[in-house]
Amino acid sequence: MPLFVPKQLVFNNKIWVLGGYGGGYNRKNDVWSSSDGKNWTKVTNSAGWSARDDHTTVVFNNKIWVLGGEDDNYNRKNDVWSSSDGANWTKATGSAGWSARDDHTSVVFNNKIWVLGGYGGGYSRKNDVWSPSDGRTWATVSASAGGSGGYSH
Repeated sequence: MPLFVPKQLVFNNKIWVLGGYGGGYNRKNDVWSSSDGKNWTKVTNSAGWSARDDHTTVVFNNKIWVLGGEDDNYNRKNDVWSSSDGANWTKATGSAGWSARDDHTSVVFNNKIWVLGGYGGGYSRKNDVWSPSDGRTWATVSASAGGSGGYSH
């Protein structure tokens, strides 16, 4: 399994760990699953999405979703990917409406995925809120959700 900051979730009665930071310039795009937390299976060594950390993951419409993050070259992402099995990935969009970011938060609420805040590089702390109904077409819910913006929340 990845060493640092992987993203985890529960899907199809399994714990899933997706990507993360392995130290140095060594981000991951592997996917692991476990039905008991003790025995782990590597579902794929290289998912469709590029190696990254500080991304978010959710379960929506019976699929695992990966949103944004940062690659080995410190490039922030605003792509969105989904998978029904953790091994085969489909790009929902290479450029979501929200700006490229990492350390954001994503949740599922009212049958939609929501992306909140994050870090855009430099002094760019985001306080916007975005949501689509399908994972592909994103719309601003709030350009300024209060406060000075935040990340790693």
